[in-house]
Amino acid sequence: IQVYISEAVQREGLKYFTYGVTGQDKDGKFEVYRRYSDFYHFRQLLVSLWPGCFIPPLPSKKVIGNKETRFLEDRRKFLQYFMVKLSNLPYLWYSEEIKQFIRNNNNQDFEKIITNMPKQSNDDIINKYKTTFSYLSGKEINGELNMKILTFKNFLKVAVSNLKKMKCFCRQLSLSKEKFDQQFNLVSTKILPEYEMQSILEYAQKNENYLIFNNNQILSNNLIEIQDQSKQNEFEIITDMIRMELKEVEAFLEILQQKEDLEEKKNKSQIKVKSEQAEQSKLQAGKTTFKSLFSTGSKEDKVQKLEKSIEETQHELDNYSLLVDLVTIIIGYILQCFKYSF
Repeated sequence: IQVYISEAVQREGLKYFTYGVTGQDKDGKFEVYRRYSDFYHFRQLLVSLWPGCFIPPLPSKKVIGNKETRFLEDRRKFLQYFMVKLSNLPYLWYSEEIKQFIRNNNNQDFEKIITNMPKQSNDDIINKYKTTFSYLSGKEINGELNMKILTFKNFLKVAVSNLKKMKCFCRQLSLSKEKFDQQFNLVSTKILPEYEMQSILEYAQKNENYLIFNNNQILSNNLIEIQDQSKQNEFEIITDMIRMELKEVEAFLEILQQKEDLEEKKNKSQIKVKSEQAEQSKLQAGKTTFKSLFSTGSKEDKVQKLEKSIEETQHELDNYSLLVDLVTIIIGYILQCFKYSF
């Protein structure tokens, strides 16, 4: 799979910038133009349809200064990183969501394209996961695995704190290096040569052969080499690496939060089922309940309506239970891959 994000362009008649998304995969070549908000809504869609799966992070939003050349190039690099990461995840790359993002070329905002895509229920996601991650079938879920996940979450929280500190420190170093390079270039290419011509030359019998900064090819070549090297700010490169690492860690934490959200929904469904079952028992025993005071119909109608609600809530509970198990297994697999990557 080849994918490339071209530099930002402001197309005629538009106030915003778009990035070209071009490349080739087994389905052929593709070329579309997407603005940053399209990438954002696209990722949100992936997060909602692939709970528990790692979705590569995007660069942060920026309201002020988001049309500056340097910022646009920085964003392009991160969008390139995002798409390349996606291309390394086969279960995502050949999904319908990706297909719409890289091949739907009708010039609509991607948010509008999403509204025309079929919605996915928990049943759909479960069936998709059973097919996509069939190689994980048979994996055991136990207290040890859940403890590993909790330990990993605590590790990531500490990592976020440390990475933020390192990012701040390296950014300061990067800015200091940038200022130093600017001052060095100013001194070596303007101030010292001017000083020689205006002051030193008078004491060198007006012989320019005695000058260093104005008539020394070796020194000039060395200065040019130093200037070329100064264009490559090592601290800026390190800062970018830390930013990417920080974004990835935050994406991992996002997965773990999804697991907790699913567990909370499971618990709420469980409480609702028990409450409805207790209500059903009271109605069948001929007792008047608080809810029945505000509902119309015969006792049989109320019991039948409650039975249907219990059935629906139980199905919802079963789905959440299964989703929690599937997500736990997927996270366990991610942990294993994370461990072996070091």
